[in-house]
Amino acid sequence: MASTVTLEDALSNVDLLEELPLPDQQPCIEPLPSSLMYQPNFNTNFEDRNAFVTGIARYIEQATVHSSMNEMLEEGQEYAVMLYTWRSCSRAIPQRTAIDRFCGEVRRLCHAERRKDFVSEAYLLTLGKFINMFAVLDELKNMKCSVKNDHSAY
Repeated sequence: MASTVTLEDALSNVDLLEELPLPDQQPCIEPLPSSLMYQPNFNTNFEDRNAFVTGIARYIEQATVHSSMNEMLEEGQEYAVMLYTWRSCSRAIPQRTAIDRFCGEVRRLCHAERRKDFVSEAYLLTLGKFINMFAVLDELKNMKCSVKNDHSAY
């Protein structure tokens, strides 16, 4: 006589089959899952400028100048932090090279032949950041506390 098997009994029998060891003498070649982390870096400071040789050397030259100006801006930020933090015992700020560089770039942009050329927005923004850096450093230099500045109001 056939006995009836309920659905729960059939499912429990199937679950028991999953636990049944079936050795087949084969190694497990499935790798463990690994995570992949991707982090783009867009702040390359024009390090890849030599890879884009298109026959127009002025763009490579502009990228080189822009790169060196960004390095000078970072150096200016370090001076601003140093001057603000240690303003009571700091020395004079070495601005001479930055000012010469800025004046040279403005002279180069004002040249009669350069006025016709395209100047990138990033380049103009960097020149604006230079002006801002000079203003910040000048004000930090003026507010530096010293005996001369303490008695200048009298």
